[in-house]
Amino acid sequence: LYADNTTLGADNGLGVAAIMAIMEDGSLQHGPLEPLITADEETGIYGAFGLKGGELEGELLLNLDSEEEGVFTVCCAGGVRVNATIPLTFESVPADSVAYKITVSGLMGGHSGVDIDKGRESANRLIIRFLKKLGERVPFGLYALEGGQLDNVICPEANAVIVLKNDESEIEKLLGSASEYDAIFKNELAAGDPNVKVTASVCEL
Repeated sequence: LYADNTTLGADNGLGVAAIMAIMEDGSLQHGPLEPLITADEETGIYGAFGLKGGELEGELLLNLDSEEEGVFTVCCAGGVRVNATIPLTFESVPADSVAYKITVSGLMGGHSGVDIDKGRESANRLIIRFLKKLGERVPFGLYALEGGQLDNVICPEANAVIVLKNDESEIEKLLGSASEYDAIFKNELAAGDPNVKVTASVCEL
């Protein structure tokens, strides 16, 4: 099973191959089967959504979209995609400000389904946690925030750019907080994400 310029079936090649092998093997003894192979699962499950009611007669579904041979998926927690709009107040960057890039990195990341039980943390959650605590110590403005590329991934790295007063004591509080939370996260995630890092470095806007 192959195609040009596409990874046809690569996300679940094992399941597709198993279905096709069963259907062409006349020596196997089994009851009536209805093979169902859908497309575009990763981009929005459009193939499954396009399936019309009443097209299938079976009452039992064996989901072969698993990661290992010999594994059946018998249930699913599902997923929700949310588009959220948060009102923001925009301000000009004061002339006496300095910009710092905050990075939470070194996380293993992974698939939000397959690796959800491995104790891996999301960089998005960690960087928000750090920024929230930092805001209690140092007044700053948020210039940029980004992390992750897909909604079914445990985010391995997140970045924020903040602006704060170009004052030695304020900068020391920022750097001290980054060092403190680097140690906190390393301690909390020693089992699942031992290489987590929190860094703060001066940058240009």
